[in-house]
Amino acid sequence: IASLNTPALAPSVSELRISDDELRDAIASNQLRLMRERGMDLTIFSPRASFMAHHIGS
Repeated sequence: IASLNTPALAPSVSELRISDDELRDAIASNQLRLMRERGMDLTIFSPRASFMAHHIGS
């Protein structure tokens, strides 16, 4: 997010790598774990909400 104001802080394309195993582990140990604990079996994503840029702030 800091790179929005300072592009030099953005990672290079070669640094943007994540393996399938890393992704699978991150989801299983966080999102899926919480869903199981809460008795959930479905997540609905809103494409419209994703463009609202909540992660950027004011």
